[in-house]
Amino acid sequence: GSEAEDLLLRGQLGTAIEVAQADAQEHPGDISAQELWIDIMLTAGQARQTAARYTEWTRVRPEDPDAHYLVGRATLDPEAARKAYETALRIRPNHARAHMGMGAIHRGLKDLDSAVEAYQRAVRYDPTLSEAWAGLAASWLGQNRPNEAKRVCRDAIKNVPSEADAYLTLAMLSPEESELILLQAVRNVPGDPRTHAAQGARLLVSGQPVKALAAAETALAIEGTNPQALRTRMFARSMVAGNLDDAGFKSIDAMQGSDDGGRVAEWDALVVAYPKSSLPLMGRASVTAREELSGALVDLSLAVRLEPDNEEALASYGLVLLEARRFDEALVMLRK
Repeated sequence: GSEAEDLLLRGQLGTAIEVAQADAQEHPGDISAQELWIDIMLTAGQARQTAARYTEWTRVRPEDPDAHYLVGRATLDPEAARKAYETALRIRPNHARAHMGMGAIHRGLKDLDSAVEAYQRAVRYDPTLSEAWAGLAASWLGQNRPNEAKRVCRDAIKNVPSEADAYLTLAMLSPEESELILLQAVRNVPGDPRTHAAQGARLLVSGQPVKALAAAETALAIEGTNPQALRTRMFARSMVAGNLDDAGFKSIDAMQGSDDGGRVAEWDALVVAYPKSSLPLMGRASVTAREELSGALVDLSLAVRLEPDNEEALASYGLVLLEARRFDEALVMLRK
């Protein structure tokens, strides 16, 4: 990734904007640099300023299809974006990125047949457009056609092996192959935290907490707030320390994935079975806090004492203290 993307992963949005803007201004012919600046600016809520830049480009260079495409990407109005992409395609019918933009418009409007057609044209004209491959796979999945989506992911990996999305989607759709797919992903895309986080989650489920912890730590070294990696690290740490075993992890994982978050009696049994782990206490607190705070406060206080480096326990305890209006104590937990 670029320096701006690395800054984004570290949560430094302001500096990322500055770097991306400098790259875009220094290399006006680099469409990828323009796209990155646009996407960061839209994330920061600066759509008007961004669209104005490329609208001026179309005034100066009315026959430049790239300029019209960038106007479409920079605007939040789908009809205006459509017109910009259509203008780009009138000038250059094989403009791959404009077809990709049309695919995004169709997906947003739930016209998935048209989205598939537009994305297919995009990857036919430029098979290196990883964003178009991802949109095509998502459009097939939106039509509940996973086999087509898997085929698209395999084609994407062949054409753009240095992008993570296709590996991650294929691993999700083909769990029987996920081990090999994710090994390939971390080898080919080592700088994307999602590949390491996905591998860590798979290793945890397959009963390999030591390796899962290492993968999660690798992901967090790249992106310190990756939620999948944080969750994996939380469980793996408790398992590596001997406070939780594989059966306990699977029970907690199943209850957290249920509609009701598990019954109190089920959490009671886990608290007794794993007295040194903070995780059953946290699970029970998440259920009891809906009815009354006192029990949740006791459970989370003990959870923090058992595993003082568990960020989720600290955060949960801090939020429940806040709800109980114990502000000074909440501040201590939340700062941690």
